[in-house]
Amino acid sequence: MNNIKHTLIQRLEKKGLESDLIPSFIRSLANSYVVNPQMNVSQVNQKLQYLGWAGVEVDYHTFQLALACFEDEGLKRIENKSIRWFTKRFGPQCLSGDNLPDPAVEAAI
Repeated sequence: MNNIKHTLIQRLEKKGLESDLIPSFIRSLANSYVVNPQMNVSQVNQKLQYLGWAGVEVDYHTFQLALACFEDEGLKRIENKSIRWFTKRFGPQCLSGDNLPDPAVEAAI
């Protein structure tokens, strides 16, 4: 598994996010970033609170890890993807190492 992704997931869990919610959180973060890639950490946190993620604050390092993951996946490729797509890439199975993509599922997503 991608070490950056693994570290990002662990940091979000330490911030109090349940592992089942992490894909949704990352989706909100990714879609917010696509709309305004010039956002700083403070603006990101404001946007996430507006979207209902109150109580979860992203620090600079967590934000940079997320950006590195987005860059790794290809930012245009992740824009407005379904929650199913994000769950496949950032769900609890990522920490267990069971995240090998199934080609049939990949084609459907």
